[in-house]
Amino acid sequence: MVIDDDDQVHIAYHDHSTTGGDITYVTGSGVDWSQEVVASRGHDGWDGRIAIGSEGNVHIVSIDPSQFGSNSGIEWATRSSSGEWRVEEIGSGPIPYEFGVAMAFDDDGLLHVVYHDGTETLNTTDVGADLLYATMSEGQWQIETVDSTGDVGKFPAMVLDSAGLPHITYLDLITPQTALIKHAYHDGSSWQFEVIDLIDDLEIGFFGARRTTAIGLDEHDNVYVAYCDKSALRFARKMDEGWAIEDVAQPQISGSVLGQFLTLDLAADGRPNLAYFEIPEALDTSTGTTYHAVGPEMMDNEPTAIAADGTTTPDQFELGQNYPNPFNPETVIPFTLAGSAEVEIAVYDLIGQRVQVLTQGVLAAGHHHVRWDGRDNTGQNTASGAYLIRMRARGSIKRGRCCYCAEIR
Repeated sequence: MVIDDDDQVHIAYHDHSTTGGDITYVTGSGVDWSQEVVASRGHDGWDGRIAIGSEGNVHIVSIDPSQFGSNSGIEWATRSSSGEWRVEEIGSGPIPYEFGVAMAFDDDGLLHVVYHDGTETLNTTDVGADLLYATMSEGQWQIETVDSTGDVGKFPAMVLDSAGLPHITYLDLITPQTALIKHAYHDGSSWQFEVIDLIDDLEIGFFGARRTTAIGLDEHDNVYVAYCDKSALRFARKMDEGWAIEDVAQPQISGSVLGQFLTLDLAADGRPNLAYFEIPEALDTSTGTTYHAVGPEMMDNEPTAIAADGTTTPDQFELGQNYPNPFNPETVIPFTLAGSAEVEIAVYDLIGQRVQVLTQGVLAAGHHHVRWDGRDNTGQNTASGAYLIRMRARGSIKRGRCCYCAEIR
């Protein structure tokens, strides 16, 4: 849905009641509504997005999915001021519907579209799948590959910064249950990539995960990302020293799982607003519950409270940023515990393999730290690069990232 400058509401959806299915467009306000079929060439309109261009025309981007025999892939429909629809394919199919598409307009009226071009469906991986980015220029679609390292691009979300440059979040699927949450952005000359987090409780399916990443920017182009797997919804904000990640919610109803239709927006007061859906564990029904979560204003972290004896008193479980970073030969990883807890802190590589368990056991409340010397569990030196740090305590998970610069010891 989108609302134009005249407060007219524009809605696009997939009408599954027809033979095959249509892209259906509805517009109006109050009790005055009109409805029309945009396209009915196959099973059109899955996972649709709608926007109003600078010229006032309606634009819809959706998928005609390969599960129903289509070879069309991503479809773009635009409605002129005279009411005529033009429908054409972006790139080439076939593309499964559940992997998603995203779109945005810049200030110059240029339409940006991002999508995943894999052919495999449901709980499978396809190493030939890429994240593709398309823009319309002089009546022609210009398509480029953003990321092609493995099965990348599922569940993309996109926003444009103040310079009109794209920021995209998406999955890099390692196994059907494990994926990296990645952020790709264009700096004006080339694409840059960041790994935000590792999730390991994913389930992709017809009633499973589909739209599980969301991204937003504030007025200063600060980047905020939300993402989820079956067991946790998380929120990340990009800081100078890396990504600050926090858990937002777990399933609210016993026997339900997270994992669908996640959206993120920032209110005028800077508070992040999330909407998300959870469904029964059985994954055989579309019945579920939608929730709305509101976070705090996005500002620098408040200092830890100081007790009367001069010691700090942590009031939550936190994993601090390691130092130094990058490091060699070792780095210190600080963490705090609000109470006595069973704690595990481990290092993972960017394909989700556990490299080293740094501590495991019950620790008292307070401030602690562990050290990592860049070796794996067998005592061998690891390769230079980025690694993920994960802390488990009392059922919650905190994550961080460090960079190791290997050299001959």
